[in-house]
Amino acid sequence: MEIFWVFLEPAHIGVASTVLLISQNYNFKKWYNLILLLTVIISFSLAAYVLLVFGLYVKFLLTSKHIVLYTFILLFISMIVVLIALNYEQGDNFFNKYIFERLSFEDGEMVGNNRVSHGFKQDFERFMDSNKIWFGTEYDPSRYEGGNAGYRVYIYQNGFVGLLLIIIFYISLIPAGTPIFLTLFLLLLNILIFWKGGTPLWYNLIIPYLFSFSSLKQFYVRK
Repeated sequence: MEIFWVFLEPAHIGVASTVLLISQNYNFKKWYNLILLLTVIISFSLAAYVLLVFGLYVKFLLTSKHIVLYTFILLFISMIVVLIALNYEQGDNFFNKYIFERLSFEDGEMVGNNRVSHGFKQDFERFMDSNKIWFGTEYDPSRYEGGNAGYRVYIYQNGFVGLLLIIIFYISLIPAGTPIFLTLFLLLLNILIFWKGGTPLWYNLIIPYLFSFSSLKQFYVRK
């Protein structure tokens, strides 16, 4: 079970909340950021959790002189959370069933890597061997059982030309004089989001991306 409201699935709400937290440098002195953190937690979204920890670690890496200490603290907290999830009620709890069990592997694939159906995987493989890879082709979700999402759906619809245009678009939004570490971090963050969701033109991703360059610039400068 995942918690969500009437407009978006939990992963979208969780990722959007995480991006907003990152754009404000995890400033938990603001009450509304605590609400965003709570939203991420109750979304039970694996993608949101991964992005939250990734962003927090990069924050420590680029802004703190005590990166080794913070690395051990993050690892220690993570180990405690995992142990509690695995042992509480013999593992029959939300976090273990919907987060940690999805990190296990079966037949060489992660259990939680369920962004596309088997039928779409086959269509995507045929698409990659066709002459439609440059400009994409029509995507009909009614042909598949279950939903499909992620980078494969975007490439299937828009082709590699569309992918190239998105890359150019995101790079063109980088303001002059942005620290290289901040630029790489925000680009990598959005690559991860694109890999998961395949929705690079959603406003809830573009607006925090633009805002982050100015809001985080003072923090992400190596002394």
